[in-house]
Amino acid sequence: FSKKVNKKVRQKVLSMVLTDKVAHEKFIVVESLKLPELKTKQFVELYGKLPVAGKKTLVVTDPTNVEIRRTIKNVPKVDTLGAGSLNVLEILAHDYVLIAKDTIDILHKTYSK
Repeated sequence: FSKKVNKKVRQKVLSMVLTDKVAHEKFIVVESLKLPELKTKQFVELYGKLPVAGKKTLVVTDPTNVEIRRTIKNVPKVDTLGAGSLNVLEILAHDYVLIAKDTIDILHKTYSK
């Protein structure tokens, strides 16, 4: 069983959920997710310095950056998702959303009217 939801309604709900995360300071923007080496240990060091450490976190990445997703996949309580496939269920299932500044532009292009 499934029900079709209009594109405008989906965009509005996604906008509302992201706005709620921002309002409650659960939307963390970092300058960049680039690491000197693509090692899980280096991501864990960066992650440990952020206020999201130890919490269930969704890291939104550039869809073309497969290496950073591979680096993050072994970190507990951290999931990754490409900016083009962001959905309401994933955002609500996580306490925090972590995103790089350049990825926000991709979100804006993908989901704006």
